[in-house]
Amino acid sequence: MKRIVLTALIAIFTATGAPASVLTDDYVDIAASYARDGKYSQALGYVNKALAIEPQNFQLIDMKNDLLKILGENSAITQRPASSGSETYLKAAVSAFERKNFQDAKNSLDTFLTKNPKSDFAYMLRAKANLNLGEPQSALRDIKSAEVIYSNPEYLLIEAIILAETGKYEQAKKILEKLGENIQTYIVFKYLGICDYKLGDYENAVMNFDRAILLFEDDKTILPMYNDAKRKNNES
Repeated sequence: MKRIVLTALIAIFTATGAPASVLTDDYVDIAASYARDGKYSQALGYVNKALAIEPQNFQLIDMKNDLLKILGENSAITQRPASSGSETYLKAAVSAFERKNFQDAKNSLDTFLTKNPKSDFAYMLRAKANLNLGEPQSALRDIKSAEVIYSNPEYLLIEAIILAETGKYEQAKKILEKLGENIQTYIVFKYLGICDYKLGDYENAVMNFDRAILLFEDDKTILPMYNDAKRKNNES
């Protein structure tokens, strides 16, 4: 019975367009990866994080209820309680981030964090905003702050992306290789491929780009590096 429920759960997780918010994509991918490996408690943790962003997303609610059934917990949820107070700044930040208005997102997060200095999610989101604003050192400080508050593979992944985007490919690769042992997602393989390519390891670059394309073939941004890595690998 658990296998049947799990199969249905993964089908929901991987359905195209399941999460309404782009910020939940990473959470859903990681949760699905954990669910496939039978790590249901870890999967539930990431579904809860997605629900913190989209409390009325009924597909996410269904995922949580299915996981609760698998874990033998009888409690079910129909909706999350409405947030209040300073959380309005967090909602404003999420909305601004999704509109790619990163400065407004950062401003709202600055205010939110003055009232909620232990919010790992807010630090993570501000790290992403800072990276998009061309402030990688601030981004790195924020993601480190998030990691101190809560040990989270996603935060390590964001740290690796920041390091890769700032040319620290060796450091980024070490983190990505460790993550890749347990989390098999497109973004991990994409950045592993980028790091390998920039470090001149074209054979592994091709292998990791292949894995990334297999998981998400619509990303065209890696194609120039991928094709060049294949050419250079064939020449060597």
